Amino acid sequence: WQSKAKKGQQQTNCFHCFPPRAYYFQHQGASFVLLARFYLQIGIPMSPPSSVSSGCLCCQRPPSAQRPAVQCEQCSDAFYCSNDCREAHASEHAKACPGQQQSKTSKKSKKSQLPKEELLKPIEKKVGVPEVTLQELADCHSSGKLWIGCMGRVFDVTGSEFYGAGGNYSSFVAKDTSVALGKMKFNKEYFDPAAMHWRRDLDEKELNILNDWMVKFADKYPLVGYIKDE
Repeated sequence: WQSKAKKGQQQTNCFHCFPPRAYYFQHQGASFVLLARFYLQIGIPMSPPSSVSSGCLCCQRPPSAQRPAVQCEQCSDAFYCSNDCREAHASEHAKACPGQQQSKTSKKSKKSQLPKEELLKPIEKKVGVPEVTLQELADCHSSGKLWIGCMGRVFDVTGSEFYGAGGNYSSFVAKDTSVALGKMKFNKEYFDPAAMHWRRDLDEKELNILNDWMVKFADKYPLVGYIKDE
């Protein structure tokens, strides 16, 4: 066995499991190496992946000790007799490569950041939804309600185990959480709009984080008001 680390993976050149040719495999950790060694010790032969035994995907030549098989860096399904063949076949393999397709999907799923000017536009308020002062927000407990303020809006989270007594987010109740959620810092000063205000004190990245929170609240909890003077 000859092994060396490459980009956090185990690269193993085995001259025992697949004689007489040498094959390279890249696996997270050493699980494959240990399994191959165990099978070798108890006398069970291991077969190379079908893509290796059928030859190079580009030129169809089988790998050899002088030209050991190289693997697609994105998946474990494609093998080539050389780096040159892998590069030559890259555009064709990309159409079917599970790793590359997953990477493209992941990139597409990433949300684009909204510009700061867009996030600071005046709120389009719904007709019939009242304004709520910060004092009324702070006094919501007196009416048996659990309200939280976020990005100029007030949401009713009554009934949610996360915001009730002992809940993970119970400290958010009856407060304007905008700056705290945008900065993801929860010291007392971040809950005081007089000291720090989300329109004034958050940068573009923080405003996008805050907007994500607001959208989550809007999808899950009823809107009961707009913070006055927002």
